[in-house]
Amino acid sequence: DTCDCNPTTAGCGCLSHGLETTCADELMGRFRLMRGRLYYAQLQAHFNASPAVHSMVEVPNVGHDHTLMWQSTQGLDAIFRW
Repeated sequence: DTCDCNPTTAGCGCLSHGLETTCADELMGRFRLMRGRLYYAQLQAHFNASPAVHSMVEVPNVGHDHTLMWQSTQGLDAIFRW
């Protein structure tokens, strides 16, 4: 998801399902989607991996909802057509 605030903080307008916001977490990226993208880029850069080894798929409009993620077309593809 793209929530970049702690939902326990007044004024935070999103539900992040436990987004970690420590200094170490923030160094990895402001929100989960950014962290995932940066992690994948680092994997590719460090291991010089081809997409055949690792792939990243973004599922739009599901945030951090694991149920919607796995029920999406992209999620079902990753599970059953990999």
